Amino acid sequence: MLNPKHQWHTSSISYQIKTDIPNVLNDSESLWIEINLHKKICIIGVMYRHPGYDISAFTENTCEILHNFSDKKLPFIICGDININLMQQNAISQVRNYVNAYKSCNCLKFITKPTIITPSSCTLIDHVYTTLPLDKVIPGILINDLSDHLPIFVLIKPAHVDKLNTKAQFIMISLISMQKSSWRKQRKH
Repeated sequence: MLNPKHQWHTSSISYQIKTDIPNVLNDSESLWIEINLHKKICIIGVMYRHPGYDISAFTENTCEILHNFSDKKLPFIICGDININLMQQNAISQVRNYVNAYKSCNCLKFITKPTIITPSSCTLIDHVYTTLPLDKVIPGILINDLSDHLPIFVLIKPAHVDKLNTKAQFIMISLISMQKSSWRKQRKH
């Protein structure tokens, strides 16, 4: 269900906040929007999973949402601070099951480098998954020192752009894991 109060239009994109996705993600937060992308509906979800929330329960609940999108043949991008270290997928079965759940919905995992780097450890807890074709998205990690997390992002290539060039306009979904005060300071500069 789309709420008319939550509709926006710009020169390059129109989107609406989705309010019909069941709130099955306990101890987590999410925002879901529906955009018109390449003359098709695409769902974009931004999620935060509390580090203490059980990985198996989170995986099961997320799978319900993923399979709902897959059954309706809706392309989607899901990203955010998930607090599941993908660098442990070979060692911890819960992490492996989480990754396999996304694979079962034909999702591609884009962020493969650590998003938190300290002198004593590296973790990959910020994720981007999508069912969009590889040539339609450009994911990445921004290098900065504003937070302990390196921000992740996804650029979505508009349909009318065939090749990347400096004049191409991109829709940027920025998933920046930083404190609100740091974000406000950055926006003022």
